[in-house]
Amino acid sequence: MSAPEINESQRSIANWLNWLFERDGIIHAPVSIDVLHHEIHEGGLFTGGTVVSVNGTLAFSFTAGPSLYPHFIHRVECEGAGSLTLYENPTIGTVGNVLDVWNHKRSSSGTSTMVMYAEPAVSNVGTWRTTKIFGGTGVGGATQAGQNERGNEIIFDNDQEWLAVVETGGALLLNYEATWYEESE
Repeated sequence: MSAPEINESQRSIANWLNWLFERDGIIHAPVSIDVLHHEIHEGGLFTGGTVVSVNGTLAFSFTAGPSLYPHFIHRVECEGAGSLTLYENPTIGTVGNVLDVWNHKRSSSGTSTMVMYAEPAVSNVGTWRTTKIFGGTGVGGATQAGQNERGNEIIFDNDQEWLAVVETGGALLLNYEATWYEESE
């Protein structure tokens, strides 16, 4: 028995379905990419951060833009023990130093509506949301903390401020990094 003939309309639908459900040429598995990878391709994934020597406390604040909602994850790497705490709606007097925020798609001219600051003057930390512990005294000597897994993403409200505070027990070298993309809802 031969395959049934298909008309042009059916062929168009078949081509569309083949495009929609692209398959790997070797094992025929569906081809897909995760959300962050997609955002890189769209020119909408941003990162800001710094490597700095800290003795005690270092704070970073974030001000979301007026119309987009940042989908936020962050992390810290450090030579020793400490904590990373995230607060919502802090009261900030002087915002501090603006940190460089870069787009992962280097050919894109897209910029983030969220601004990242280092060392803001904080009069009230706001509402506590999460604390992560890290360092050589932790289980297994973990030197990282944060929310770098997709399940720990926080969607900031637009026109809202957030505060990330890193506390260490001594003079230590650390790397703080925040990554986000922005959506209209």
